[in-house]
Amino acid sequence: MDLIEKSVVLLRFYQDYTLKDIAQMLELPLGTTKTILYRALEKLRGILREEESS
Repeated sequence: MDLIEKSVVLLRFYQDYTLKDIAQMLELPLGTTKTILYRALEKLRGILREEESS
């Protein structure tokens, strides 16, 4: 996971910011921010699946 993905996840789930707020803070379009979040969550799911199967 790269730095921008980590930032979006942390701001969304640990700081409880909305996607709109995050987009404004990071100066990104809202659609891009959503894509970054969903891509990061998919990466995290993949990591968890790997851990479960080992």
